[in-house]
Amino acid sequence: MAPPSTKAPRMPVTEKHIASLRSHLDLNDPFDAAVWAVATIAWHGCAHLGELLPSQSKPFNTSRNVYRACPRKSGIASNGHEWINLFILYTKTKKFRGDWISLTSTNDVSDPIHALQNHLNINNDLPSEAPLFAYSLSSSSWGKLSKEAFLACCAQIWALDDLDAASGHSFRIGGTTYLLLLGVDPWVMMKQGRWSSKAFLLYWRKVEEILPLFIGDAMDKFTSIKNAVSRLGSL
Repeated sequence: MAPPSTKAPRMPVTEKHIASLRSHLDLNDPFDAAVWAVATIAWHGCAHLGELLPSQSKPFNTSRNVYRACPRKSGIASNGHEWINLFILYTKTKKFRGDWISLTSTNDVSDPIHALQNHLNINNDLPSEAPLFAYSLSSSSWGKLSKEAFLACCAQIWALDDLDAASGHSFRIGGTTYLLLLGVDPWVMMKQGRWSSKAFLLYWRKVEEILPLFIGDAMDKFTSIKNAVSRLGSL
């Protein structure tokens, strides 16, 4: 049997972290618009940060790193929620086969689709082969938003609000926990996070709240059905 891991659990990015970013970022600024888009997409899309952003120490590579001309799909679900799927070229599990990140409109301040559209509108003069989250520096040049620069910006903002800094993986962890607490079915979450096994259980935080949520809902539904059957029997 493998020994238990001695690594401390990574802290999740919470709603407070996301709200802090929104309150300090200027969405009309090219750099800030890119940062906000990445934050909301990584959180709501339960994505690995490395799937969205290149590393500062490695050259940008269009065979591995997502760029502006990468395929995107969009539509409106039957419940009226807009959705966008982003194709990422390389993932931790599927390697160069790539995969899709699914984004659903939340119709609130952290809406990832609105954040993406705002970023693309503000940074609209970039070449198609530029990184998806590159930002305009001038009319003729652009900057690469790296994973390190993104995290440094987030940490600086969170320090202003006395919030703990987080790692890149913390967005995936926090987004997973947030959606589970909203009541999203765990099997749907496996698809959202693109897990091929139940390893996603390792990403759960606040499990003491998540388990009662689903168990309580199941009990409420059972009680409701039981009462309905009882009423029918008394007719």
